Amino acid sequence: MNQLQQCHQIQGCNNIFIDAFKSRKEKILDHRNAFILTHYHADHYVGLPRGKGEKGYVGPAKIHCTPITANLLREIHNVDSCFIVSHEYGETWNHGETEITFYDANHCPGAAIVFFKVPAALLFHNKKEASSSSSSTSSCLSYEYHLHTGDMRFHPKFKLYPLLREAVAQRRLDVLYLDTTYAHPKHVFLSQDDAVHKIASQVKELLGPNEGHAQDTGFAIMLFHWKRKGIVECFSSVKSTCLCQSDQV
Repeated sequence: MNQLQQCHQIQGCNNIFIDAFKSRKEKILDHRNAFILTHYHADHYVGLPRGKGEKGYVGPAKIHCTPITANLLREIHNVDSCFIVSHEYGETWNHGETEITFYDANHCPGAAIVFFKVPAALLFHNKKEASSSSSSTSSCLSYEYHLHTGDMRFHPKFKLYPLLREAVAQRRLDVLYLDTTYAHPKHVFLSQDDAVHKIASQVKELLGPNEGHAQDTGFAIMLFHWKRKGIVECFSSVKSTCLCQSDQV
């Protein structure tokens, strides 16, 4: 996770924090604040107390996340449901005057990139630049478009996300908050399609000449939801049982 403090608070939004349970711990005590959890990985929920009661998460700030992440918070982290607010992918919701939308990050189940429409008036007010000239600009550009990537892996599907398409078409993606965990050139990964085919080919290699007699061999595989069909198709040529575990929590 990107450790820079600027990556955990959206410009112009003094009460919206992202993956910041440790770095903005004191802000949890204010009910006016919103904490967004992009996904349920330890480096992102670090600082979030487990359980209910005095030693657990007692808010009162709400935690906003996707439904899968919400289930993980309830079932594994044992956070009280009264502090969790879930939002479907593509659903736009508001915190104050800021509009917020989650889209699938193509990372782990429930992971989200987060799109913000931040009122220009908030930005000008918080920068103490509410002059007559800035008011004129504000009336022309009523919002700034901000995108927080969380942990993501690009997929062509991203080009279909309506608000992202709108921002790119208008050349108005004003601020991009990058999580740079794997930004170093030393991190080189196969594409997901190549990885799927590699898994299938390695299983075939393991079975070797006994492939045709491996009727009782089972493979348990955890898959991202949009790759399940692809890997099953790849395994269709492997004459053995393929068990696909759902990623729905």
